[in-house]
Amino acid sequence: MKKRISLLTVLFVIITLCLSGCVQYVELSDRAIVQALGIDYLPDKKTYRISLQYFSQTSEGGQNQIDKTQANVLKSVG
Repeated sequence: MKKRISLLTVLFVIITLCLSGCVQYVELSDRAIVQALGIDYLPDKKTYRISLQYFSQTSEGGQNQIDKTQANVLKSVG
């Protein structure tokens, strides 16, 4: 039983080390964060309308990442 536990522990450590390699990533400031999503059915046109509200960070640096001079919360309908 102790051999199995030791083997599983070593296997777990090896798998953990292999999965934590260098990975390409995108900074959070380069992404848009969806805050709300709405799906509406328009019976007169027999189509669906998707609306979403998302946060788009437009400023960099400083303590506060939100630029108060620009609208950071955007709406899109398609």
